[in-house]
Amino acid sequence: MGNKNIMAVEAFIKGLELKSTDMMPLDDHVILISPLTPDRVIQGKKQMVEFLNSIFPKFEVVRTTIEKHLTMGDTVCTLWEMTFFPNATLKIFDYLEVKNEKLTVIRPYFDPRPLLNILEKASGSL
Repeated sequence: MGNKNIMAVEAFIKGLELKSTDMMPLDDHVILISPLTPDRVIQGKKQMVEFLNSIFPKFEVVRTTIEKHLTMGDTVCTLWEMTFFPNATLKIFDYLEVKNEKLTVIRPYFDPRPLLNILEKASGSL
């Protein structure tokens, strides 16, 4: 079970790197609680795809690097980093729940300031 869950998480991270929501195994009722949107919970695949597609054009990902996965049942915790052009790196700890090989809960923990700076320069705000 853990291997398929890790594969789902890695597909999600690769989708972030490539800015492709199509390759992300998102459950129809996925929940995202993110430091980028601290005042709201994003609920549902449609809202999540809309949110991601609204921010994807505003930054360029150079690479993602996964350091470690920890699994327990349907829970995967992943320590990884995302490097942006020109020179910003986020160290991220994700808490994710996976059911039937689809992500149902995504809770990333990171300092959002480097990414918020990039997004603000691109458009003025989220």
